[in-house]
Amino acid sequence: SSFFNNEFLSDVTLKFGGQQLSCHKVVLARKSEYFFRAFSSQFPVASSNEVDLGDDEDPEAILAMIRHIYDLPYDMMIEGNTVDDSAPYSTNEDLLFHINVYAVADKYDVPSLRPIVVKKFEDLMEITWESDDFVARIQKLTGPSMGHIADPSVQAAAAAFCAKHLHKLAKQDNFVEMIQDEGPFVGRLLVRFL
Repeated sequence: SSFFNNEFLSDVTLKFGGQQLSCHKVVLARKSEYFFRAFSSQFPVASSNEVDLGDDEDPEAILAMIRHIYDLPYDMMIEGNTVDDSAPYSTNEDLLFHINVYAVADKYDVPSLRPIVVKKFEDLMEITWESDDFVARIQKLTGPSMGHIADPSVQAAAAAFCAKHLHKLAKQDNFVEMIQDEGPFVGRLLVRFL
């Protein structure tokens, strides 16, 4: 959308991770229940022209979520690390990036983004599962550092994928260690065989 990070008609600035974006409350509220509630509440944020999202989440993931809210591909990697949507780009193929985007989409309640991330995550698992960092990414997704997510679809997708490739993954020491340590993930994995 040509309104992405465009000051024209902008009525709110989002601040996160040392970045700031010119946004539009109505655009944010139409795809995010979090922003809808914030902007339609009696709290000061409703009338503020600035919202600080803090530094807790990955700034790339927040930027990706906002891109989606503005109907742009969320996984664009802009050259030169700019928020200019006309710059040349490629797509991000790091599983950790997509895990972080999913977590942010869950936190800010952007239901239209979650299934898109799950599909991209499933596609990327097919081409990255033999990489050295695959198990670490699955561990991040299913472990305690992920925290509680309202919609566990991406975790279910990871469990389904691992169940499908269990005979090969079980030969990797780090995968065996992960399933020995991760109770909830083991449960999801076993459900696939019942």
